Amino acid sequence: MKFKQKLLSSGKSSGVNIYLVEPVLFLRGFRQNQMSEQSTVVLRGSLNLHITKPTKIKAITLTFHGKAVTKWPEGIPPEKVRYQETVTIINHTWSIFNDQLLTAGTRTGPDHIELFDRSPEDDPNHRDTLRSSSNSLSRYLDSARSNRLSRQAKPLWNILKGSSSTETLSTTRATYQIIDPGDYVFDLEFPLDCQLPETIDVESGSVKYELKAIVEREGAFCADLRGSKEVILIRTPTEGSLEQFEPIVIDRRWKDELHINSIVSGRTFPLGALIPISFKVTPLTEVQFHWIKVFATEHIEILCSNGYVHRMEPIRKIQLFEQRLDVPPASTISANLERTAATERFVFNDSAASKLQTEGPMTLPSSPGGDSRFPPTEMEFHVQLPSYHALTDNGKSVRLHCDTTYQNIRVHHWIKILIRFSRLDTPELDKRRCFEIVMHTPFRILSRKVTEATTTLPAYSAS
Repeated sequence: MKFKQKLLSSGKSSGVNIYLVEPVLFLRGFRQNQMSEQSTVVLRGSLNLHITKPTKIKAITLTFHGKAVTKWPEGIPPEKVRYQETVTIINHTWSIFNDQLLTAGTRTGPDHIELFDRSPEDDPNHRDTLRSSSNSLSRYLDSARSNRLSRQAKPLWNILKGSSSTETLSTTRATYQIIDPGDYVFDLEFPLDCQLPETIDVESGSVKYELKAIVEREGAFCADLRGSKEVILIRTPTEGSLEQFEPIVIDRRWKDELHINSIVSGRTFPLGALIPISFKVTPLTEVQFHWIKVFATEHIEILCSNGYVHRMEPIRKIQLFEQRLDVPPASTISANLERTAATERFVFNDSAASKLQTEGPMTLPSSPGGDSRFPPTEMEFHVQLPSYHALTDNGKSVRLHCDTTYQNIRVHHWIKILIRFSRLDTPELDKRRCFEIVMHTPFRILSRKVTEATTTLPAYSAS
């Protein structure tokens, strides 16, 4: 048993650390009925206590605490006064060791112990390893130090052993126990309901879960050891959900002159993922296509004071993709320009952009039912979601947050597709009039840690 991780808190002769088997826990389901049908997830880990010299310990406690913080401004200007509300979501405490409960027999001792015969400073290579399944820390300490403690103050030893003594408890009872040098590991398991809010961190609010350890030491100059470690909860779709593969179909017709069919290949995407989008443009009159842009908008709602205070944050609009037919594409995804007999298909890349740059804006002729020499046009491209920070329209750096289910901090997203084209307004004067078509639909953004490797079981081989 070796403590390679950095201690969360340490003193001259002792230190404490928290180890998590799974630093990130995944809660399944986005709707209430999905959450209630899912089984609980288990928080597993251990509290590690490292003692280098005999130390007087009064109590050891470990607390799992979750809280939600919401903030909202009031006054003129809006940022003049800021209010804050804190709500405790969950609070559970393990009393790992408490010397005041010595005679009650309700304490649980360490699951693993590595005892040092002497101080590591004197002989770091000479250790005596002992595995103990005792249910009481005092029971183990009695057997490990019985010879030494028997030579100490007899009334104190009798009280710790629970024997009848003529000395009164108020005059001889110690409020601590001396812990021998060694490494002590206290295992923990705690089930978490899938209906708990996921971890949230936005400007106007947050949801955070922590494991907090407190080791109370005896002595005027011995400060208590305090350390905490964050537990991250991430929301994912239910097992077997088709949201990641179910396409979104958007069909728009403009004044019986242009028909656009768009398909987004999926409804949920993690941050940093690629969103495949395809278009089929069927012109009913001659139009000229200029550019296409794809945006992601983030909407945040904050509820406070049991719903009496409702605040909508300014909508964040982030441009993900832009394709102009007279400049190279603003996309890092490369592909080939393909043509088929049935359709004329453009998959944007540098070679396609250079071809379009020499020919000018693409003219979409009339449909095959008339005198057209060309069929409808199809376009395919991939849009990448930012992993960390992105720029808004005004140049401000923002960070997209994944969708949430917490009722007091609601975050959801829309994907917005903007197409600009023109047609002849006055044929005699060769004047063209520009138009824009907007297509938008909700979609779900997941944490970048939601991958197939972390949310699905590995495939089992026949052998």
